[in-house]
Amino acid sequence: HEGIIGVDRIIKLLNVHNDELVVDEKGIYSIEKFLVARRIMYWQVYLHKTVVAAEFLIINILKKAKELVQLGEDLFCTNSLKVFLQSDFTLQDFKTDSKLLKTFSELDDYDVFTCAKQWSNHPNKTLSKLCNWMINRKLYKIKIVTDQISKSIINEYRQKTMEEFDISEKDAEYFVFSDT
Repeated sequence: HEGIIGVDRIIKLLNVHNDELVVDEKGIYSIEKFLVARRIMYWQVYLHKTVVAAEFLIINILKKAKELVQLGEDLFCTNSLKVFLQSDFTLQDFKTDSKLLKTFSELDDYDVFTCAKQWSNHPNKTLSKLCNWMINRKLYKIKIVTDQISKSIINEYRQKTMEEFDISEKDAEYFVFSDT
């Protein structure tokens, strides 16, 4: 589309003068359009409630899987994903071990979805329910608020969740939580 500019065009509009990054006068409008387009993408796509809900669901699936693996559970897993479920790595580990970065770069959504399909039948209620939700696109219901939600309200919802799903208080945190 003619009105959309790519990063490659933006780069051509930038120069270095006296060790400072400068924009050609003719490029100011194009760069402004690029920045506005990015902002709109964040508002309407990247931070859309559905995307945020799916992201938190995947994060909680992986947290629960990691918890089970680190407790000694032999969980079905792709080789690349298993490396990261078994251990806690730091930034320094990635800097010193080039194989670790290569293994990380091999991960993709197929690893997560393949494992989630298998884990949807796992005996652990929390892991299987979260995975079933992801596979069946039943995402978290989220509410965006400006003020922090009180702990008593969160605890009330957690209590209801514990009773409905017959799970522990610790596992209820995978279903009811607040975050930013």
